[in-house]
Amino acid sequence: MTLIESDLWSGWGWDPPEPGSDWQWRLRPMEVQVECAGGCVICPDCGGAAIEWGEGDAVIVYPDRDEYEPGNPLGTRGGYTVIRMTCTCGARLAIICGNHKGAVHVGLFSVEHREMSREFDSPIEAEFWQEYWRNQPPVLKGLVPQYSFNDGQYFIDFALPSFRIGIELDGHATHSSPQAIARDRKRQRDLESAGWRIIRFGGSEVTKDARGCVLQAAQLAHEITGLPEVSSG
Repeated sequence: MTLIESDLWSGWGWDPPEPGSDWQWRLRPMEVQVECAGGCVICPDCGGAAIEWGEGDAVIVYPDRDEYEPGNPLGTRGGYTVIRMTCTCGARLAIICGNHKGAVHVGLFSVEHREMSREFDSPIEAEFWQEYWRNQPPVLKGLVPQYSFNDGQYFIDFALPSFRIGIELDGHATHSSPQAIARDRKRQRDLESAGWRIIRFGGSEVTKDARGCVLQAAQLAHEITGLPEVSSG
């Protein structure tokens, strides 16, 4: 994990979220590995322990004011400091410190798009969706969850409708019986007959490495569409 320089925070989702925007702070459990020089924060998403305390452009200081600041996720009155960080897993994190009525308040927060809080019936779909929003591969821009095909004949877990690309996540419980296998094969044939290309992942693959599944889906979508996998900028 490395600290983000300020000029990199002007891109997709990297600025501290403004009240009322599509981005939000989310309080996370904070754990510090004291064996690191000065202490290292452990990423709550991947468990990595290499986020080091930062300085300079990675730090934003909001001056003391005799009122509550709407953008302060600590909910404290007065000034506060945001130490911005990112993890190699894609998590955008910040340690936020404030002083309120003589007491110091410290919390670890992640910056997340409100879409990451969307509810799914399937936990593997929720994991895939969250990693999609953390990484945002350009080739998967516009990914639609639970896409309705042919007026609800089928629902595709995730879809790029303009390219007729679907991403299906197969949970063991719902796809393992003989009836389910036969139903899935017919569904696959119907979708392919309509010109769809389906990218499939097993539920255990997503549980083990949801980020890797998102990136592999981006690679396969790139091969199908010819669009770039990563931003040219």
